[in-house]
Amino acid sequence: MTRRNKIILLLILLALECVLLFWCRNRYMTVLSSGTVYESPASVDFKPDFAERNYLSVYIPVTSAVWVGKNAPEKGKEIYLIPGKNVDGMLFIRRASDVKPSGEYLTVMAKDYLYGRVSFDFPASRVYMTSGQMKKLSVLELTERVQVKEGTDKEDKTRTQLKNRITAIIRIYDGHAVIERLLCNGAPVELAYTTVGTNTHITYSNGQTDKDVVTTEGMDMDSVSKPEISGDRASWMDKLL
Repeated sequence: MTRRNKIILLLILLALECVLLFWCRNRYMTVLSSGTVYESPASVDFKPDFAERNYLSVYIPVTSAVWVGKNAPEKGKEIYLIPGKNVDGMLFIRRASDVKPSGEYLTVMAKDYLYGRVSFDFPASRVYMTSGQMKKLSVLELTERVQVKEGTDKEDKTRTQLKNRITAIIRIYDGHAVIERLLCNGAPVELAYTTVGTNTHITYSNGQTDKDVVTTEGMDMDSVSKPEISGDRASWMDKLL
């Protein structure tokens, strides 16, 4: 291959990569702005270099569903999930099938099939944040685990669970899912420094005259800053993928 042909091939590959990145970014923003909102329990994986990234790795424990397809799903085969909300308002999968539904759905790859249930990886595992939000995170509050008794008697067993309740706000649209933000006991994780059962909201000072204000009761969620599609979000969206 001549040098000229190599340059042409390289330019074609760069053009294809740009098109792919633009498509991924556009799809992400579409799901974020138009998707139906769901909430799910979650846990955060703080990798050693998490502070240098523009996202957190998140695990969503929604990984299996009842299979209603005509034939058992094959590993690696594309399947469709029908999302719903349980009695606690949390996301769960009503059923899975190999037939694309007419309503809201998620597209995933089948991992395993056993006793009428199909397993899969949840199709969203990152929440994107600005560097300012990252600096405010309390790793201890988001990862610390405590032992909780399952009963009141001394002989009752104990189980280990996260100290604070971590949930993810998820948007689902046209087969895709994105994690919009994380909550710690109902408050955005970058603002939540909490103990069990208590929500804490911190209003940070502007570095001039006012001071940090901490409130633990009656927090107005409408007053809490939320991610925007422009401004700060645009800065970290430039780094998407």
